[in-house]
Amino acid sequence: VIYLTFHLFLSKENIVYIGGGAWQIKGVIAAKLSCKRVVWHLNDTSMPLLVRVIFFLLSRFANGFIFASKASQNYYSSLIPNRPAAVIPSPVDSEYTSEKPSPIFSQEGKRIIGMIANVNPIKNLEDFILIAEKLNTIYSDLHFVIIGPIYDSQKKYYKSLKRMIINLGLKNMSFVGPVENVFSCLKALDIFLFTSKSESSPLAIWEAMYSECPVVTYEVGDVKEYINHMKSGYVAELFDRDDLINGVIHLLNNKELSSSIGKEAKKVVEAELSSQICATRHLDYFNKLL
Repeated sequence: VIYLTFHLFLSKENIVYIGGGAWQIKGVIAAKLSCKRVVWHLNDTSMPLLVRVIFFLLSRFANGFIFASKASQNYYSSLIPNRPAAVIPSPVDSEYTSEKPSPIFSQEGKRIIGMIANVNPIKNLEDFILIAEKLNTIYSDLHFVIIGPIYDSQKKYYKSLKRMIINLGLKNMSFVGPVENVFSCLKALDIFLFTSKSESSPLAIWEAMYSECPVVTYEVGDVKEYINHMKSGYVAELFDRDDLINGVIHLLNNKELSSSIGKEAKKVVEAELSSQICATRHLDYFNKLL
């Protein structure tokens, strides 16, 4: 904190942007000690009690707040003082898009259902596995993939998922691990199935939408702000696994609707979630704070 305070004190910046959520208390303290204005970016909808208490005490140091979603704003509304605030969603960086499907998903004659996520309990991957088991009783041409890193802290959870897959006899599910370009993976998917139980502004969903991959998801975070049910995606009530299964079945059985939903979803991202639009909204907010 001392080094960071010294560095900020010598800098010419007027505003210090604290990204990464309520955990980033060192940056807030250093910015305040260096006599800078503080904008705290919050992207959580669930935090341990101790972190919430510390955040409540330090939130008075902030000159303003940017929330990644209305869900985050509602979560923190009782903890923060009256300060200028804005809701700016996670942006989709279209510069790294790909028109070619990833060859790592080469499953001849198979339709691929996938999810992009760090492997951890919040992502509720048990539901993803159970849904795969159910769909395998209806279809014989599916393959399921989970794309994302498996950190050392989550190895125990990962092993429990692998045991679950073996016990259920699932032969058509793969953990792919991290990938360099998620858009090439999304191009290879027929459906993006998202089972997370807590989100703010789920970038993985926005990226799937931009890739015209039809999304089936629980209602988490600000999903309903950008997905019009049955028009630009399928939104199921949280933890209603049967509804999520029905959404996947509906799209698998209706190729024309699936394609239409994908195209409509991309329009939503281009209109509201592009990196250019979100950057402009940040700049407007900073200018108002100066």
